[in-house]
Amino acid sequence: MIIIFHDRKKVTKVFDFINNQERSVSDATIQKTLYQLGKENPNECIGWCHNKLENHVNHKFLKTIFHHDLIMASFSTSKAYAVPSAIGYVEDSTYLNVKYNVTYPTWLMSSDIGGIHAKALLPFEKLPDHNLSFDQFLNHLSKQAIKKGLFCYSEPKLLSQEFPDLEKPEQKGLLSFVKNHYRQRWIFILFFDYLVYETRFRIWPLIKAFVTPKFSKDTIDFSGIEIRSTHTFDDLNSSYDVLIPTLGRAEVLKDVLLDLSKHTILPKKVIIVEQNGLPDSETELNYIYDQEWPFEIDHTFIHQLGACNARNIALKKISSPWVFLADDDIRLTTTLIENAFKFINQYGVSALNMASLRKDEELSQTFPIQWYAFSTNSSFVKTSVIKGIAFGMEHEFGFGEDSDFGMKIRNKGTDIIFYPNSEILHLKAPVGGFRAKMKLPWDNEGVQPKPSPMVLAHRLKHTTREQLLGYKTILFFKFYKAQGIRNPFSYVSSMKKRWNRSLHWAKYLINKYNPDAI
Repeated sequence: MIIIFHDRKKVTKVFDFINNQERSVSDATIQKTLYQLGKENPNECIGWCHNKLENHVNHKFLKTIFHHDLIMASFSTSKAYAVPSAIGYVEDSTYLNVKYNVTYPTWLMSSDIGGIHAKALLPFEKLPDHNLSFDQFLNHLSKQAIKKGLFCYSEPKLLSQEFPDLEKPEQKGLLSFVKNHYRQRWIFILFFDYLVYETRFRIWPLIKAFVTPKFSKDTIDFSGIEIRSTHTFDDLNSSYDVLIPTLGRAEVLKDVLLDLSKHTILPKKVIIVEQNGLPDSETELNYIYDQEWPFEIDHTFIHQLGACNARNIALKKISSPWVFLADDDIRLTTTLIENAFKFINQYGVSALNMASLRKDEELSQTFPIQWYAFSTNSSFVKTSVIKGIAFGMEHEFGFGEDSDFGMKIRNKGTDIIFYPNSEILHLKAPVGGFRAKMKLPWDNEGVQPKPSPMVLAHRLKHTTREQLLGYKTILFFKFYKAQGIRNPFSYVSSMKKRWNRSLHWAKYLINKYNPDAI
Protein backbone atom coordinates (compact mmCIF):
# COMPACT_ATOMS: atom_id res chain seq x y z
CA MET A 1 0.00 0.00 0.00
CA ILE A 2 1.15 3.56 -0.77
CA ILE A 3 0.05 6.16 1.78
CA ILE A 4 -0.17 9.93 1.41
CA PHE A 5 0.47 11.74 4.68
CA HIS A 6 -1.05 15.22 4.90
CA ASP A 7 -2.20 18.03 7.16
CA ARG A 8 -5.63 18.28 5.43
CA LYS A 9 -4.38 21.11 3.20
CA LYS A 10 -1.25 19.73 1.55
CA VAL A 11 0.79 16.55 1.13
CA THR A 12 3.68 16.31 3.60
CA LYS A 13 5.02 12.84 2.81
CA VAL A 14 4.36 9.88 0.54
CA PHE A 15 5.55 6.48 1.69
CA ASP A 16 5.61 3.31 -0.39
CA PHE A 17 5.13 0.44 2.05
CA ILE A 18 5.45 -2.08 -0.79
CA ASN A 19 9.09 -1.15 -1.44
CA ASN A 20 9.64 0.39 2.00
CA GLN A 21 10.75 3.75 0.67
CA GLU A 22 9.70 7.39 0.77
CA ARG A 23 8.65 9.05 -2.48
CA SER A 24 9.16 12.63 -3.57
CA VAL A 25 6.38 15.11 -2.82
CA SER A 26 5.05 17.54 -5.45
CA ASP A 27 3.11 20.77 -4.95
CA ALA A 28 -0.10 19.17 -6.23
CA THR A 29 -3.23 19.01 -4.08
CA ILE A 30 -3.88 15.90 -2.03
CA GLN A 31 -6.51 14.65 -4.48
CA LYS A 32 -4.27 15.23 -7.51
CA THR A 33 -1.47 13.38 -5.76
CA LEU A 34 -3.93 10.55 -5.11
CA TYR A 35 -4.75 10.34 -8.82
CA GLN A 36 -1.10 10.55 -9.83
CA LEU A 37 -0.14 7.68 -7.54
CA GLY A 38 -3.09 5.69 -8.83
CA LYS A 39 -1.94 6.08 -12.45
CA GLU A 40 1.62 5.14 -11.54
CA ASN A 41 0.48 2.15 -9.48
CA PRO A 42 -2.78 0.86 -11.07
CA ASN A 43 -2.63 -2.47 -9.25
CA GLU A 44 -2.12 -1.07 -5.78
CA CYS A 45 -4.23 0.37 -2.99
CA ILE A 46 -3.63 4.08 -2.38
CA GLY A 47 -4.15 5.38 1.13
CA TRP A 48 -4.20 8.67 2.99
CA CYS A 49 -3.43 9.51 6.60
CA HIS A 50 -3.21 12.65 8.71
CA ASN A 51 0.29 13.42 10.00
CA LYS A 52 -0.75 13.02 13.63
CA LEU A 53 -1.88 9.43 12.99
CA GLU A 54 1.28 8.23 11.20
CA ASN A 55 2.41 6.09 14.13
CA HIS A 56 -1.03 4.57 14.58
CA VAL A 57 -1.58 3.03 11.13
CA ASN A 58 -2.60 -0.60 11.65
CA HIS A 59 -0.53 -2.16 8.87
CA LYS A 60 -1.36 -5.69 10.06
CA PHE A 61 -5.01 -5.34 9.00
CA LEU A 62 -4.69 -3.39 5.75
CA LYS A 63 -4.83 -6.43 3.47
CA THR A 64 -7.80 -7.78 5.42
CA ILE A 65 -9.68 -4.48 5.11
CA PHE A 66 -9.05 -4.01 1.37
CA HIS A 67 -9.67 -7.65 0.47
CA HIS A 68 -10.90 -6.88 -3.05
CA ASP A 69 -10.52 -4.02 -5.54
CA LEU A 70 -13.91 -2.36 -5.00
CA ILE A 71 -13.50 -1.31 -1.38
CA MET A 72 -13.12 2.21 -0.01
CA ALA A 73 -12.65 2.64 3.73
CA SER A 74 -11.84 5.44 6.15
CA PHE A 75 -12.17 6.30 9.81
CA SER A 76 -12.98 9.57 11.55
CA THR A 77 -11.35 9.95 14.96
CA SER A 78 -13.68 12.88 15.76
CA LYS A 79 -16.80 11.03 14.53
CA ALA A 80 -17.47 13.99 12.23
CA TYR A 81 -17.31 14.51 8.47
CA ALA A 82 -17.27 17.35 5.96
CA VAL A 83 -20.92 16.45 5.33
CA PRO A 84 -22.76 17.52 8.52
CA SER A 85 -25.39 15.47 10.33
CA ALA A 86 -28.09 17.67 8.74
CA ILE A 87 -27.79 15.42 5.67
CA GLY A 88 -30.20 13.20 7.63
CA TYR A 89 -33.02 15.64 6.79
CA VAL A 90 -32.52 14.53 3.19
CA GLU A 91 -31.28 10.94 3.21
CA ASP A 92 -33.31 8.18 4.83
CA SER A 93 -30.78 5.34 4.60
CA THR A 94 -28.83 2.94 6.80
CA TYR A 95 -25.55 4.74 6.05
CA LEU A 96 -25.71 7.75 8.36
CA ASN A 97 -26.01 6.36 11.89
CA VAL A 98 -22.44 5.06 11.89
CA LYS A 99 -21.26 2.66 14.60
CA TYR A 100 -17.60 3.50 15.23
CA ASN A 101 -16.55 0.35 17.09
CA VAL A 102 -17.22 -1.98 14.13
CA THR A 103 -16.85 -2.10 10.36
CA TYR A 104 -19.91 -0.15 9.25
CA PRO A 105 -21.27 0.49 5.72
CA THR A 106 -21.36 4.20 4.94
CA TRP A 107 -20.44 6.61 2.18
CA LEU A 108 -19.40 9.19 4.81
CA MET A 109 -15.64 9.45 4.40
CA SER A 110 -12.89 11.06 6.47
CA SER A 111 -9.46 12.39 5.56
CA ASP A 112 -8.11 11.21 8.94
CA ILE A 113 -7.16 7.84 7.49
CA GLY A 114 -8.44 5.71 4.63
CA GLY A 115 -7.77 4.10 1.31
CA ILE A 116 -9.12 2.99 -2.05
CA HIS A 117 -7.76 0.76 -4.81
CA ALA A 118 -6.33 2.62 -7.80
CA LYS A 119 -8.70 0.79 -10.17
CA ALA A 120 -11.71 2.18 -8.30
CA LEU A 121 -10.21 5.66 -7.99
CA LEU A 122 -9.11 6.40 -11.55
CA PRO A 123 -12.62 6.48 -13.15
CA PHE A 124 -13.18 9.72 -11.19
CA GLU A 125 -10.11 11.54 -12.48
CA LYS A 126 -11.91 13.47 -15.24
CA LEU A 127 -14.61 14.79 -12.92
CA PRO A 128 -14.03 18.42 -11.84
CA ASP A 129 -13.50 18.96 -8.11
CA HIS A 130 -14.51 22.66 -8.08
CA ASN A 131 -11.75 23.50 -5.56
CA LEU A 132 -13.11 21.13 -2.95
CA SER A 133 -11.23 20.41 0.25
CA PHE A 134 -9.84 16.88 0.50
CA ASP A 135 -12.62 15.88 2.93
CA GLN A 136 -15.28 17.26 0.60
CA PHE A 137 -13.67 15.51 -2.37
CA LEU A 138 -13.72 12.14 -0.60
CA ASN A 139 -17.42 12.44 0.25
CA HIS A 140 -18.42 13.52 -3.25
CA LEU A 141 -16.50 10.54 -4.63
CA SER A 142 -17.93 7.96 -2.23
CA LYS A 143 -21.48 9.25 -2.55
CA GLN A 144 -21.36 8.74 -6.32
CA ALA A 145 -19.41 5.49 -6.18
CA ILE A 146 -21.53 3.61 -3.65
CA LYS A 147 -24.44 3.69 -6.10
CA LYS A 148 -22.22 2.20 -8.80
CA GLY A 149 -21.04 -0.77 -6.74
CA LEU A 150 -18.10 0.51 -4.68
CA PHE A 151 -18.24 -0.90 -1.14
CA CYS A 152 -17.67 1.95 1.33
CA TYR A 153 -16.99 1.57 5.06
CA SER A 154 -16.11 3.26 8.31
CA GLU A 155 -13.29 1.01 9.51
CA PRO A 156 -11.83 1.36 13.05
CA LYS A 157 -9.25 -1.37 12.33
CA LEU A 158 -7.33 1.14 10.17
CA LEU A 159 -5.86 2.46 13.42
CA SER A 160 -4.06 0.61 16.19
CA GLN A 161 -3.46 1.41 19.86
CA GLU A 162 -4.66 4.65 21.42
CA PHE A 163 -4.86 7.43 18.86
CA PRO A 164 -5.43 11.18 19.19
CA ASP A 165 -8.78 12.72 18.30
CA LEU A 166 -8.20 15.13 15.45
CA GLU A 167 -10.04 18.38 14.94
CA LYS A 168 -13.33 18.13 13.07
CA PRO A 169 -13.23 18.93 9.35
CA GLU A 170 -14.79 22.13 8.08
CA GLN A 171 -18.48 21.66 7.34
CA LYS A 172 -19.94 23.85 4.64
CA GLY A 173 -21.76 23.64 1.31
CA LEU A 174 -24.37 21.04 2.32
CA LEU A 175 -27.06 22.55 0.09
CA SER A 176 -24.66 22.40 -2.86
CA PHE A 177 -23.82 18.80 -1.95
CA VAL A 178 -27.52 17.97 -1.95
CA LYS A 179 -27.94 19.63 -5.34
CA ASN A 180 -25.26 17.32 -6.77
CA HIS A 181 -26.47 14.03 -5.35
CA TYR A 182 -30.24 14.27 -4.86
CA ARG A 183 -33.30 15.49 -6.70
CA GLN A 184 -33.77 19.24 -6.74
CA ARG A 185 -36.79 19.21 -4.43
CA TRP A 186 -34.56 18.04 -1.58
CA ILE A 187 -32.75 21.40 -1.59
CA PHE A 188 -36.00 23.13 -0.60
CA ILE A 189 -36.89 20.41 1.91
CA LEU A 190 -33.48 20.82 3.56
CA PHE A 191 -33.92 24.60 3.63
CA PHE A 192 -37.36 24.10 5.24
CA ASP A 193 -36.04 21.64 7.85
CA TYR A 194 -33.18 23.98 8.75
CA LEU A 195 -35.76 26.68 9.39
CA VAL A 196 -38.24 24.53 11.36
CA TYR A 197 -35.91 22.35 13.44
CA GLU A 198 -32.81 24.56 13.80
CA THR A 199 -34.32 28.07 13.30
CA ARG A 200 -31.67 28.79 10.67
CA PHE A 201 -32.69 30.86 7.65
CA ARG A 202 -30.13 29.67 5.10
CA ILE A 203 -31.09 31.83 2.13
CA TRP A 204 -27.53 32.62 0.96
CA PRO A 205 -26.42 28.94 0.90
CA LEU A 206 -29.66 28.21 -0.97
CA ILE A 207 -28.83 30.80 -3.64
CA LYS A 208 -25.22 29.61 -3.79
CA ALA A 209 -26.38 26.01 -4.33
CA PHE A 210 -28.22 27.00 -7.48
CA VAL A 211 -25.26 28.87 -9.00
CA THR A 212 -22.71 26.13 -8.18
CA PRO A 213 -21.96 23.91 -11.20
CA LYS A 214 -23.29 20.37 -10.96
CA PHE A 215 -20.93 17.43 -11.28
CA SER A 216 -21.20 14.94 -14.10
CA LYS A 217 -21.73 11.33 -13.00
CA ASP A 218 -22.22 9.56 -16.31
CA THR A 219 -18.63 8.33 -16.71
CA ILE A 220 -18.44 6.19 -13.57
CA ASP A 221 -18.39 2.48 -14.38
CA PHE A 222 -16.78 -0.32 -12.36
CA SER A 223 -17.98 -3.20 -14.55
CA GLY A 224 -14.49 -3.79 -15.94
CA ILE A 225 -12.98 -4.43 -12.50
CA GLU A 226 -12.71 -8.14 -11.76
CA ILE A 227 -13.53 -9.03 -8.16
CA ARG A 228 -11.66 -11.79 -6.37
CA SER A 229 -11.68 -11.44 -2.61
CA THR A 230 -8.71 -12.64 -0.56
CA HIS A 231 -11.09 -13.28 2.34
CA THR A 232 -11.55 -17.01 2.90
CA PHE A 233 -14.13 -19.09 4.78
CA ASP A 234 -13.17 -22.37 6.43
CA ASP A 235 -16.75 -23.61 6.21
CA LEU A 236 -17.61 -22.43 2.68
CA ASN A 237 -19.70 -24.94 0.68
CA SER A 238 -20.41 -26.81 3.91
CA SER A 239 -23.82 -27.48 5.40
CA TYR A 240 -26.60 -24.96 5.72
CA ASP A 241 -30.03 -24.89 7.32
CA VAL A 242 -33.22 -23.39 5.92
CA LEU A 243 -35.55 -21.40 8.17
CA ILE A 244 -39.24 -21.23 7.15
CA PRO A 245 -42.12 -19.91 9.30
CA THR A 246 -45.54 -20.85 7.90
CA LEU A 247 -49.23 -20.21 8.45
CA GLY A 248 -52.00 -21.80 6.38
CA ARG A 249 -49.93 -22.51 3.27
CA ALA A 250 -49.46 -26.28 3.31
CA GLU A 251 -49.55 -26.80 -0.47
CA VAL A 252 -47.18 -24.01 -1.48
CA LEU A 253 -44.81 -24.95 1.35
CA LYS A 254 -44.65 -28.48 -0.06
CA ASP A 255 -43.46 -27.01 -3.36
CA VAL A 256 -40.68 -25.17 -1.50
CA LEU A 257 -39.55 -28.46 0.08
CA LEU A 258 -39.66 -30.24 -3.27
CA ASP A 259 -37.52 -27.46 -4.80
CA LEU A 260 -35.00 -27.80 -1.96
CA SER A 261 -34.88 -31.57 -2.42
CA LYS A 262 -33.60 -31.03 -5.98
CA HIS A 263 -30.84 -28.58 -5.03
CA THR A 264 -27.31 -29.24 -6.23
CA ILE A 265 -26.22 -28.57 -2.64
CA LEU A 266 -28.81 -30.00 -0.27
CA PRO A 267 -29.57 -28.39 3.07
CA LYS A 268 -28.66 -30.30 6.19
CA LYS A 269 -31.89 -29.31 7.93
CA VAL A 270 -35.11 -27.45 7.10
CA ILE A 271 -36.57 -25.76 10.18
CA ILE A 272 -40.32 -25.21 9.91
CA VAL A 273 -42.37 -23.38 12.55
CA GLU A 274 -46.06 -23.82 11.78
CA GLN A 275 -48.69 -21.60 13.38
CA ASN A 276 -52.39 -21.98 13.90
CA GLY A 277 -54.24 -19.76 16.36
CA LEU A 278 -57.12 -22.18 16.95
CA PRO A 279 -56.50 -23.99 20.26
CA ASP A 280 -57.75 -27.41 19.06
CA SER A 281 -56.10 -27.27 15.63
CA GLU A 282 -53.57 -29.79 14.35
CA THR A 283 -50.81 -29.67 11.79
CA GLU A 284 -51.63 -29.43 8.10
CA LEU A 285 -48.17 -30.66 7.11
CA ASN A 286 -48.67 -34.43 7.29
CA TYR A 287 -46.64 -34.88 4.08
CA ILE A 288 -43.54 -34.06 6.12
CA TYR A 289 -43.95 -37.40 7.86
CA ASP A 290 -45.63 -39.39 5.07
CA GLN A 291 -42.75 -39.30 2.61
CA GLU A 292 -38.96 -39.45 2.51
CA TRP A 293 -36.93 -36.24 2.30
CA PRO A 294 -33.20 -35.96 1.52
CA PHE A 295 -32.67 -33.68 4.52
CA GLU A 296 -33.78 -33.48 8.13
CA ILE A 297 -37.02 -31.58 8.76
CA ASP A 298 -37.34 -29.97 12.19
CA HIS A 299 -41.06 -29.21 12.49
CA THR A 300 -42.57 -27.23 15.36
CA PHE A 301 -46.34 -26.67 15.62
CA ILE A 302 -47.54 -23.79 17.83
CA HIS A 303 -50.83 -22.05 18.57
CA GLN A 304 -49.27 -18.62 19.14
CA LEU A 305 -49.49 -16.36 16.09
CA GLY A 306 -46.76 -13.93 15.12
CA ALA A 307 -43.94 -13.94 12.58
CA CYS A 308 -41.32 -12.61 15.02
CA ASN A 309 -42.04 -15.28 17.62
CA ALA A 310 -42.05 -18.04 14.99
CA ARG A 311 -38.71 -16.95 13.52
CA ASN A 312 -37.14 -16.62 16.96
CA ILE A 313 -38.12 -20.20 17.77
CA ALA A 314 -36.52 -21.31 14.52
CA LEU A 315 -33.32 -19.30 15.10
CA LYS A 316 -32.60 -21.34 18.24
CA LYS A 317 -32.66 -24.55 16.21
CA ILE A 318 -29.98 -23.60 13.67
CA SER A 319 -26.99 -25.95 13.85
CA SER A 320 -25.21 -25.43 10.51
CA PRO A 321 -22.57 -22.79 9.65
CA TRP A 322 -24.89 -21.05 7.18
CA VAL A 323 -28.63 -20.36 7.12
CA PHE A 324 -31.06 -19.53 4.33
CA LEU A 325 -33.95 -17.38 5.57
CA ALA A 326 -36.91 -18.26 3.36
CA ASP A 327 -40.67 -17.85 2.99
CA ASP A 328 -43.30 -20.54 2.58
CA ASP A 329 -44.49 -19.17 -0.78
CA ILE A 330 -41.38 -19.02 -2.95
CA ARG A 331 -40.08 -21.20 -5.79
CA LEU A 332 -36.37 -21.90 -6.18
CA THR A 333 -34.01 -23.01 -8.93
CA THR A 334 -31.84 -26.04 -8.20
CA THR A 335 -28.61 -24.01 -8.31
CA LEU A 336 -29.64 -21.17 -5.96
CA ILE A 337 -27.45 -22.08 -2.99
CA GLU A 338 -24.55 -23.32 -5.12
CA ASN A 339 -24.43 -19.95 -6.87
CA ALA A 340 -24.83 -18.11 -3.55
CA PHE A 341 -21.72 -19.89 -2.22
CA LYS A 342 -19.80 -18.92 -5.37
CA PHE A 343 -20.82 -15.29 -4.87
CA ILE A 344 -19.78 -15.41 -1.20
CA ASN A 345 -16.39 -16.78 -2.19
CA GLN A 346 -15.91 -14.14 -4.90
CA TYR A 347 -16.85 -11.13 -2.75
CA GLY A 348 -15.82 -12.40 0.68
CA VAL A 349 -19.13 -11.53 2.35
CA SER A 350 -20.98 -13.10 5.28
CA ALA A 351 -24.51 -11.83 4.64
CA LEU A 352 -26.27 -11.44 1.32
CA ASN A 353 -29.75 -10.57 0.17
CA MET A 354 -30.86 -12.36 -2.98
CA ALA A 355 -33.41 -10.99 -5.41
CA SER A 356 -36.96 -12.25 -4.88
CA LEU A 357 -39.05 -11.45 -7.94
CA ARG A 358 -42.76 -11.59 -8.62
CA LYS A 359 -44.03 -13.21 -11.80
CA ASP A 360 -43.11 -11.08 -14.87
CA GLU A 361 -41.04 -8.76 -12.66
CA GLU A 362 -37.61 -7.84 -14.00
CA LEU A 363 -34.40 -7.44 -12.02
CA SER A 364 -33.87 -3.69 -11.56
CA GLN A 365 -30.55 -3.85 -9.69
CA THR A 366 -28.19 -5.73 -12.00
CA PHE A 367 -24.84 -5.58 -10.17
CA PRO A 368 -23.75 -6.31 -6.58
CA ILE A 369 -24.15 -3.41 -4.20
CA GLN A 370 -24.28 -2.64 -0.50
CA TRP A 371 -27.93 -3.20 0.36
CA TYR A 372 -30.15 -0.84 2.32
CA ALA A 373 -32.69 -3.53 3.26
CA PHE A 374 -32.91 -7.05 4.63
CA SER A 375 -35.43 -9.58 3.42
CA THR A 376 -36.54 -12.53 5.53
CA ASN A 377 -37.62 -14.46 2.43
CA SER A 378 -34.37 -14.41 0.46
CA SER A 379 -31.30 -13.94 2.67
CA PHE A 380 -28.28 -16.19 3.08
CA VAL A 381 -26.21 -15.50 6.19
CA LYS A 382 -23.31 -16.98 8.11
CA THR A 383 -24.77 -18.36 11.34
CA SER A 384 -22.10 -16.76 13.55
CA VAL A 385 -23.23 -13.36 12.25
CA ILE A 386 -26.72 -13.72 13.69
CA LYS A 387 -25.73 -15.44 16.91
CA GLY A 388 -27.34 -13.55 19.77
CA ILE A 389 -29.70 -11.65 17.44
CA ALA A 390 -33.48 -12.05 17.57
CA PHE A 391 -36.42 -10.56 15.74
CA GLY A 392 -37.73 -7.65 17.79
CA MET A 393 -41.04 -8.53 19.44
CA GLU A 394 -41.88 -4.81 19.48
CA HIS A 395 -42.60 -5.27 15.75
CA GLU A 396 -44.93 -8.24 16.17
CA PHE A 397 -48.17 -7.90 14.16
CA GLY A 398 -46.81 -4.77 12.56
CA PHE A 399 -43.99 -3.97 10.19
CA GLY A 400 -40.26 -3.42 10.42
CA GLU A 401 -39.02 -6.69 11.93
CA ASP A 402 -36.94 -7.55 8.87
CA SER A 403 -35.37 -4.07 8.65
CA ASP A 404 -34.69 -4.17 12.38
CA PHE A 405 -33.00 -7.57 12.06
CA GLY A 406 -30.86 -6.26 9.22
CA MET A 407 -29.76 -3.27 11.28
CA LYS A 408 -28.76 -5.57 14.15
CA ILE A 409 -26.53 -7.43 11.69
CA ARG A 410 -24.91 -4.18 10.49
CA ASN A 411 -24.46 -2.92 14.04
CA LYS A 412 -22.45 -6.06 14.82
CA GLY A 413 -20.04 -5.20 12.01
CA THR A 414 -21.35 -7.25 9.07
CA ASP A 415 -22.41 -5.63 5.82
CA ILE A 416 -25.37 -6.94 3.79
CA ILE A 417 -24.64 -7.25 0.07
CA PHE A 418 -27.23 -7.55 -2.68
CA TYR A 419 -26.68 -10.57 -4.92
CA PRO A 420 -28.43 -9.83 -8.25
CA ASN A 421 -29.78 -13.26 -9.13
CA SER A 422 -33.08 -14.31 -10.69
CA GLU A 423 -33.48 -17.66 -8.97
CA ILE A 424 -36.27 -16.95 -6.48
CA LEU A 425 -39.88 -16.49 -7.53
CA HIS A 426 -42.08 -14.93 -4.84
CA LEU A 427 -45.65 -16.14 -5.33
CA LYS A 428 -47.26 -13.85 -2.74
CA ALA A 429 -49.77 -16.63 -2.06
CA PRO A 430 -53.28 -15.28 -1.45
CA VAL A 431 -53.85 -17.54 1.58
CA GLY A 432 -52.01 -17.81 4.85
CA GLY A 433 -49.33 -15.34 5.80
CA PHE A 434 -48.79 -13.35 8.97
CA ARG A 435 -50.53 -10.03 8.61
CA ALA A 436 -53.66 -10.82 10.61
CA LYS A 437 -55.41 -7.82 12.19
CA MET A 438 -54.65 -7.97 15.88
CA LYS A 439 -55.87 -5.97 18.85
CA LEU A 440 -53.29 -3.31 19.66
CA PRO A 441 -52.97 -1.31 22.91
CA TRP A 442 -53.76 2.02 21.25
CA ASP A 443 -56.78 0.92 19.21
CA ASN A 444 -59.32 2.53 21.56
CA GLU A 445 -57.50 5.82 22.04
CA GLY A 446 -59.23 9.00 20.94
CA VAL A 447 -56.06 10.22 19.21
CA GLN A 448 -54.70 7.49 16.96
CA PRO A 449 -50.91 7.36 16.54
CA LYS A 450 -49.41 8.29 13.19
CA PRO A 451 -47.20 6.69 11.96
CA SER A 452 -47.51 3.15 13.29
CA PRO A 453 -45.65 2.89 16.61
CA MET A 454 -43.86 -0.20 15.21
CA VAL A 455 -42.49 1.90 12.35
CA LEU A 456 -41.43 4.69 14.68
CA ALA A 457 -39.83 2.19 17.07
CA HIS A 458 -37.51 1.10 14.29
CA ARG A 459 -36.57 4.70 13.54
CA LEU A 460 -35.94 5.54 17.18
CA LYS A 461 -33.51 2.65 17.43
CA HIS A 462 -31.68 2.95 14.14
CA THR A 463 -31.77 6.47 12.66
CA THR A 464 -30.20 9.81 13.56
CA ARG A 465 -32.11 12.73 15.07
CA GLU A 466 -32.11 14.52 11.71
CA GLN A 467 -33.36 11.43 9.87
CA LEU A 468 -36.24 11.08 12.34
CA LEU A 469 -37.25 14.73 11.91
CA GLY A 470 -36.79 14.55 8.13
CA TYR A 471 -39.13 11.56 8.06
CA LYS A 472 -41.61 13.56 10.14
CA THR A 473 -41.59 16.39 7.59
CA ILE A 474 -42.20 14.08 4.62
CA LEU A 475 -44.93 12.20 6.50
CA PHE A 476 -46.76 15.43 7.29
CA PHE A 477 -46.62 16.55 3.65
CA LYS A 478 -47.59 13.21 2.11
CA PHE A 479 -50.42 12.37 4.50
CA TYR A 480 -52.20 15.71 4.01
CA LYS A 481 -53.97 14.53 0.82
CA ALA A 482 -54.99 11.21 2.39
CA GLN A 483 -57.01 12.66 5.31
CA GLY A 484 -60.03 14.90 5.72
CA ILE A 485 -58.71 18.00 7.51
CA ARG A 486 -58.24 20.68 4.86
CA ASN A 487 -57.26 23.60 7.12
CA PRO A 488 -53.43 23.37 7.18
CA PHE A 489 -53.12 24.81 10.69
CA SER A 490 -55.67 22.39 12.11
CA TYR A 491 -53.97 19.58 10.21
CA VAL A 492 -50.52 20.35 11.65
CA SER A 493 -52.00 20.57 15.15
CA SER A 494 -53.75 17.23 14.71
CA MET A 495 -50.66 15.54 13.29
CA LYS A 496 -48.46 16.78 16.12
CA LYS A 497 -50.79 15.08 18.59
CA ARG A 498 -50.81 11.87 16.55
CA TRP A 499 -47.01 11.95 16.17
CA ASN A 500 -46.60 12.39 19.94
CA ARG A 501 -48.91 9.43 20.63
CA SER A 502 -46.87 7.34 18.22
CA LEU A 503 -43.69 8.39 20.03
CA HIS A 504 -45.26 7.40 23.34
CA TRP A 505 -46.25 3.93 22.17
CA ALA A 506 -43.03 3.35 20.24
CA LYS A 507 -40.99 4.03 23.39
CA TYR A 508 -43.39 1.83 25.36
CA LEU A 509 -42.82 -1.09 22.96
CA ILE A 510 -39.05 -0.65 22.98
CA ASN A 511 -38.84 -0.44 26.76
CA LYS A 512 -41.09 -3.48 27.11
CA TYR A 513 -39.05 -5.77 24.88
CA ASN A 514 -35.60 -4.16 24.63
CA PRO A 515 -35.04 -1.42 27.22
CA ASP A 516 -31.40 -0.82 26.22
CA ALA A 517 -32.18 -0.11 22.55
CA ILE A 518 -32.50 3.66 22.90
